[in-house]
Amino acid sequence: METSSLTLRTKLGISLAERPIRALASPRPPIAPGELVRTVAERFFADDELEALAIVEEERPIGVVTRARLLLTLARNFGYEVFARRPVLRLADLSPLVVSEETSLVEAVSRALNRPPACVYDDAIVVDENGRYLGLLPVRRLVLEQGFVLASSLAEREAALARAVELEKTDALRAHSWRT
Repeated sequence: METSSLTLRTKLGISLAERPIRALASPRPPIAPGELVRTVAERFFADDELEALAIVEEERPIGVVTRARLLLTLARNFGYEVFARRPVLRLADLSPLVVSEETSLVEAVSRALNRPPACVYDDAIVVDENGRYLGLLPVRRLVLEQGFVLASSLAEREAALARAVELEKTDALRAHSWRT
């Protein structure tokens, strides 16, 4: 027998939207602050799905470098020549969105989408309770997960309404049969 998500919610006492985001984080290996821009660019060129890398020092995130920002900088006049041998920290966002592994989906989406337009789609950094780097969380994945939660919630509501209608019909039939 298949367990519905409504049953799971009841057993767990939390909604899907309130679940911690720890399971959504991608455990991408971080980079060091002194890593050269050219080395980081090579990682982006080698992996088409790689959108961001966390910069971590002593297990703590200190920044994030995104594919778009890095490649845009390198594509400018003399960009590669100027930055290739410099530390990636020079091109990093030093104020990235950092969320705890216990953050709810709703809160993570809200915080991600309330950032300035230039970085609204940048990956969030997920940390443990001690602030240690766990992985990156793409905003795209957050939004897709939220869509799933909303669709699931709507389906559960429709199922509950259908059950309520059936119960009302059953009660009406019982009342009618008791009268006759």
